[in-house]
Amino acid sequence: MPAIRREVVKNAKWLDDDQYLEMLSVAQLLPGSNPTSVAVLVGAQVRGIPGATVALVAAVLPGFAILMLLGALALDSHSSWTTGALRACAAVAVGLTLANAVELTIKRIKISDLLIMAGVAASVLLVHLSLFLTLLIFTPIALAFTKPKPKKAGA
Repeated sequence: MPAIRREVVKNAKWLDDDQYLEMLSVAQLLPGSNPTSVAVLVGAQVRGIPGATVALVAAVLPGFAILMLLGALALDSHSSWTTGALRACAAVAVGLTLANAVELTIKRIKISDLLIMAGVAASVLLVHLSLFLTLLIFTPIALAFTKPKPKKAGA
């Protein structure tokens, strides 16, 4: 996801951050992997059906080929080099996701957002509330504090 955002928003400038976040939101509702869905949505936005088709092939084919190659080479998934490589990939994925999240939210974050996050973290980590109770308590609070202001007519 960070690589897609960097290429689409920063390098190619096909979308701005708000459009990217909108497509990411839609992609999270669709079945399948988010990066593939975002790639297809961006391809459709930029070049229509042919763009979506090319984006789908470009998003799926390299990963499929690499997985097949790794599967053929590493039939023993418990070997030390395979375990080390997978742990390194997981660490890189977590770091890239965190960097992307910070970069996307840093200019949009408000004090109310931080207070809600701290409240959720405290309720889960310190008070050990269940997921159901946490959602029951904090969803209305978050909706009340993050409700967008209505746009004025003619503005």
